[in-house]
Parts: sequence; C-alpha cells; structure tokens
Amino acid sequence: MTRSRNRLLVSALPDFVAYCVSKGWDSQTPKGDYEVARLQMGRQLVIVWRRDKNLGGGQLVHLTLDAPGERLFSQWMKERDA
Repeated sequence: MTRSRNRLLVSALPDFVAYCVSKGWDSQTPKGDYEVARLQMGRQLVIVWRRDKNLGGGQLVHLTLDAPGERLFSQWMKERDA
C-alpha cells in the first residue's frame, strides 16, 4: 500500500475531514492508538494516522495518509487553493 507521510498537517486535519464529509464520506471513530481519522464511502476506506515518534525528534507536524486518502487529499488541496 502506498503512503504519504508528509502531506497533511496536523492543524489541517479538521478542515480535511469536513471536506471529506461534504463530499459524501462518513466520518467514523478511529481505531487503535495511531489512527486519528477514519472515513468511509461504500467499500472505500481512508485512514489517517500518526507515527509513534517524529523522525526529527520535535513536535509531530504531519500525518500519514494511505493511497485513497492521498487522492482525496490532492483533490482537497486543488479546491482549497482555487
């Protein structure tokens, strides 16, 4: 599974989830200690999670998206910047 580790800012998570919900995705309760958002539309599932530690040793700034989430994130960025 392809992942992007450095695209979604922690501070932008609420806006991203609100965008997804406006596009028909259902927001679900995250599972486990690392998931911070779980979205589902039909059989498609997008999971956003945090790493257990930041590679730079500082505060966690970015979240990880899986491949379907990466496409959704790109759409959100295009519409947000337009």
